[in-house]
Amino acid sequence: MAYLGQWYSDIAAERTIGDPIPFIVVKRVTGGEDMISDYPVLSIHSFHEDYTSAKDLSIDVHTHMKALTPKTAVTVNGITYNIDHRCVDESPHEVDYEDKTMRRFVARYELVLRLK
Repeated sequence: MAYLGQWYSDIAAERTIGDPIPFIVVKRVTGGEDMISDYPVLSIHSFHEDYTSAKDLSIDVHTHMKALTPKTAVTVNGITYNIDHRCVDESPHEVDYEDKTMRRFVARYELVLRLK
């Protein structure tokens, strides 16, 4: 989240009622680790009030995620890692959301992070 926080102020691991929009949720959905590397699979949800705005936000986030190239430094829970690998598992796509006053696009990324 710290990486995307450079560009977005409303970003968290979950969204609650009353949070502002646009809003971005970054969730680690799976992934292992060892003493040197972390292998997170991240699901990123982009929320906005209409289809076009949500799609545009998700594409903007996607552009930042694709910019994670080998040796890019990122901080996770106060620990600095270098990106070894980044794979787009799912490009941004609309997923229905229970709150019909907003739209949601979801993308999924697999990362390999190595301690710096």
